Amino acid sequence: MNPLDAVVDRDRIVQPFGDREVITYDPLQSQCYQTLELGKILRLEFAQAAKPVFLETNPSVWAPTAFTTEMCQLILADTCAGMRVIDFAAGSGILGVVAAIQGADQVIFSDLNPQAIVTSQHNWSLNQLPTSQAVFLESNCFAAVYPYIEQTGKVDRIYSNPPTFPGTREFFQKLMVDREHHPAADWNHNGRWGRFVTDALITEGRSLLNPGGEILFVTTSKQGAHKTRQLMDQYWGVGMISDRDDPLDYCLPWSERGEANWAVVHRLDLPLADYYREFLPLYEEMVTALGEAEPVIEKEGVLYQKLYFIRAINHFQ
Repeated sequence: MNPLDAVVDRDRIVQPFGDREVITYDPLQSQCYQTLELGKILRLEFAQAAKPVFLETNPSVWAPTAFTTEMCQLILADTCAGMRVIDFAAGSGILGVVAAIQGADQVIFSDLNPQAIVTSQHNWSLNQLPTSQAVFLESNCFAAVYPYIEQTGKVDRIYSNPPTFPGTREFFQKLMVDREHHPAADWNHNGRWGRFVTDALITEGRSLLNPGGEILFVTTSKQGAHKTRQLMDQYWGVGMISDRDDPLDYCLPWSERGEANWAVVHRLDLPLADYYREFLPLYEEMVTALGEAEPVIEKEGVLYQKLYFIRAINHFQ
């Protein structure tokens, strides 16, 4: 039986979706959603949201996973009402849509994948959000964002769920030559250790924020916790760290960080999806080459990756 059969909402929603099939999102089925054909509708419910979120599927754009839904919960608990927000490496645009539902005044969507930009536009419309409050930028990291920010002013929040697959420079160059004809998984390739987009966010994000502005993003043990800690301290100032081998293996409420400029505000152990297993030898190579903490952990015969949801504030002028 198709595993999606158990989660399909057979009551079609006529407006604004016409006769398209609406699938009620089940986080336990997230791997299945990556192969859905173009134009189906995912319906996501969040306890803190006044209404459900609707997303159009596109085989060239990564569908929501636990990374995404946990980020959405944190955004819904954040105070972004009246603020200008960037959804960086936007993908489906769900983080920006949730920020708008939470009251953000403007959302700037940025992604290298042209299909992600198209899909973000569709999803903004599907959720009946004001056209005037969204900007969509096809951008290699922040390249196209900088000119827009120079014209309009800095932002108050950057939310991001960056891609995490390891990938080569040659693979990236292939994407740049022919951007329109790639499956979603290709757009998840992200430099040798899966860090290219994450590192751009850490090293450049602060320059786009107003004083007191914040970033909130998710990263993983597969990408190297020590490297993430090092870059966060270098570009954001001193943060909270664990005294364990893994410096990010903790979480605490943002309000309890004291004088720290950044902290892990949420931690989750997530079973390693099948599509990551081909990279296991490369993850182990990272441990040896960079002196990193273990990229995956095993519990009762199941491999898990650690997810770190990091929040940081711009205390610099």
